Amino acid sequence: MEGLKHHPSAYEAAELNRIVGRVKYLEGNFPQALPYAQKALASARQADEYYQLCLCALFLGQLNARLNRYRDARRAWKEALEVAIEHENLRFQGQIYINTSMLEHKRGKYESSLKLLKKGEDCADMVGDFNALATCYGRMSTTYLELNEIDLAKLYLKKMEKLASRMDIPRLKATAFFHKGSFYMKLERYKKAVSPFEKSAALFEEINDKRYQVIMLTNIASAYMGTGNQKKAETTLKKAAMIAKSTGSETIMCRISISYAELYASLKNPKQTYANYEKALTLAEKLGNEDRFILIHKSIKETLEKKNDQLPGLKDLLTRARRSYKAMGLLAQDREAKKWLERITNST
Repeated sequence: MEGLKHHPSAYEAAELNRIVGRVKYLEGNFPQALPYAQKALASARQADEYYQLCLCALFLGQLNARLNRYRDARRAWKEALEVAIEHENLRFQGQIYINTSMLEHKRGKYESSLKLLKKGEDCADMVGDFNALATCYGRMSTTYLELNEIDLAKLYLKKMEKLASRMDIPRLKATAFFHKGSFYMKLERYKKAVSPFEKSAALFEEINDKRYQVIMLTNIASAYMGTGNQKKAETTLKKAAMIAKSTGSETIMCRISISYAELYASLKNPKQTYANYEKALTLAEKLGNEDRFILIHKSIKETLEKKNDQLPGLKDLLTRARRSYKAMGLLAQDREAKKWLERITNST
């Protein structure tokens, strides 16, 4: 009849909002995706259908983690885990453990992260969730690298490579190549790191993921810097910057500025080194992005180890950074920055 409209059920509303939110998430529009994810979970609760509720809570947790809303991420994942355990769904349980491990890793709680990853590995293995298993292996490799457990890092890297090759999924293969490049970077075998990073960048380009393509290009540039080939590093960064600008993402441009700061540090150009760190810090402050501050801090630390504190404006940079470290609860970074400032003050 004319005038009658279809009113979606709670289940349909949950599915529709989750799909729209997921599209925006994959485009990198995390703040725009958030209200859809929140509506999706609310509808899923109303529908009282456990599978949809797990999907929506898992997605909302992932989105909150991207937005540095870690308490909200944990809350969503806790809800999903309780429901998954109640319905004995090991697939969901494994995915939730793997996602939660990421937050522990960010906080530097590597042993706690590994415990969650091992739970995730057990669940994924029992149900044959090879995609989750490969993700788990990659993160375990990275975590063991942080702990300087090179043999274990290599073991899980090989496990991930084997699965990625077997599954033949471009994104998974790209991630495996990324982990392999990171492994060589950790060992300071920079020439060996170039090829896997290049393969990863090519695969991300193939699936039109510009964000990760840019990240891989900055990794390639870092590897070239390690080999002393600053010319190739600069050429690679120019390509990365062009792609980054086309995305309009300030998060990606922040990473580009950090990479340029590192390049100019290697070229012994303190003025441009400072200018790019200042640009990166300004973008990070605007974004309020914890990951960017962690990346800036790590980069400054590596630069200081090479420059012996002789960087103009360093005191101002560190003073500004500490304000954000304190606000975001980055206590380890704040303590380290405080020590650097004390050292600078005592040397003048």
